[in-house]
Amino acid sequence: MLKTLRAKLTAALLVFVVLSLISTVAIYISANRVEHAVRVVNISGKERMLTQKMSKDADDIMIYKSGSKRDSANQANITVEETSNAAVEGMKLVSDLTKAAGNIKETSNKTAKIIDEIAFQAN
Repeated sequence: MLKTLRAKLTAALLVFVVLSLISTVAIYISANRVEHAVRVVNISGKERMLTQKMSKDADDIMIYKSGSKRDSANQANITVEETSNAAVEGMKLVSDLTKAAGNIKETSNKTAKIIDEIAFQAN
């Protein structure tokens, strides 16, 4: 009878540990997804600001070409350069986001394999 009780307690403890691991992994995956969503929203905001800046820069260039504000040529050139730098930064952010998504997927796959191995060993 003692062996049966010990086996039941061991099985219950093993189930508790497996469920704890599964919930920890689920929380980790959810946190990574939220972080990914935050990055996407951040990049979208930067893209919107970049688009607005490019539109303003185009207006400044048109004003300069029309001759009404020739003294703003240097400012227009600076603004175009800043816009170009912001576009490069945006491309880097998108690249980083793509890498992060790949890392999240890889980690998720590894975690799923670990859970499967634990479940297999528990049976």
